[in-house]
Amino acid sequence: MNDERTSTKQINNANSQRIPEMRDILNKGTILFLLVLLCSCTPIISSSSTSSNRSEIVSWAIELSTLEKKAKLLVDGIQPLMLTIVKRPPTASELSQLNDYSNNITDLYNQIIGMNVPKEARDIHSKYVDNYAKIADSARYYVLAIRENNVDYFNKSVASAQEANRIGTDAYYDFTDLLEKYSISCTEINYCE
Repeated sequence: MNDERTSTKQINNANSQRIPEMRDILNKGTILFLLVLLCSCTPIISSSSTSSNRSEIVSWAIELSTLEKKAKLLVDGIQPLMLTIVKRPPTASELSQLNDYSNNITDLYNQIIGMNVPKEARDIHSKYVDNYAKIADSARYYVLAIRENNVDYFNKSVASAQEANRIGTDAYYDFTDLLEKYSISCTEINYCE
């Protein structure tokens, strides 16, 4: 019986020494299992996040391209009037058209600042906001230059237009780079030139 007790004590001692080893092995195994599980889930999480980001960017890009088309129509529509006014003083109707143009540009500016912008597009969007602000400034100064026959306002209008072109060009290139990064085609956002 003493031999059995000695043998049981030896087994218990051996087990008590192995228990920390087993805990270490289980802990390491659990950690390894969790790492493997997390690593295998990461592409799924990342892919889902990228898909969500892409759809947000597509929605934003569609809205932005719609505003850009409206702006182009406004500018194209007002250019013949501007060319006419250069040759002679404007009529009351033409001044009213210029005011409408200025108000419509300001309305586009208000629309662009109210857009929902994805995180990845904030810097680009900020450039577009600055661009529209300069376009609105240019239109406002132009109306004042014509109405008051003031060269200083005309020079401010020209300077604002030049700054708008510079900012707009940067914004456009960044915009196309972002579309390329997310493999978004111009047909997908209805903005092919």
